[in-house]
Amino acid sequence: MQQTALKKENYIQIRVKPEVKSTLKQAALGSGLSLSRFILDISLKEAEKILEEQASMTLKHEEFERFIQALENPPEPNAALRKAANEYDENDERAKKTDHSF
Repeated sequence: MQQTALKKENYIQIRVKPEVKSTLKQAALGSGLSLSRFILDISLKEAEKILEEQASMTLKHEEFERFIQALENPPEPNAALRKAANEYDENDERAKKTDHSF
């Protein structure tokens, strides 16, 4: 029976003190995982948690009401905003006219 090995295209190396490695190895062993799998699983869970926190926000009721009010009744654009919007539109039109084909 032929086994297909997973092709690993990327790797990460880290340098740690011996006592840190020992602690991680003990925790991995206690979890029934290899050291690499343990570090990857824990790192990925923490990364996903951080990204989730960055993608959402929690507002108090009063803050939420102010937020909704601002969305439903936005202030009139000031001169700086109108200027920025015009510059964006001009740059966007230039980019659309540029031919990037080879």
